[in-house]
Amino acid sequence: PFDEGTAADTAAFTDSGDVAGYAEAAMRALVKAGVLQGTDGKLNPKGYATRAETAMIVYRLLDES
Repeated sequence: PFDEGTAADTAAFTDSGDVAGYAEAAMRALVKAGVLQGTDGKLNPKGYATRAETAMIVYRLLDES
């Protein structure tokens, strides 16, 4: 149960406009919660996550509970 994010939460990322419409709310909530932090000012929504990135996401999700 994450707080709902806003456009301001993802605005700092240069590729925030590339996030698919169906994923915007989830992406904003995860950025607001600190689960997703991006790399070099980008979220890279059309790319693949590395094993290390995925491990950090899972760790942050588990740490939230």
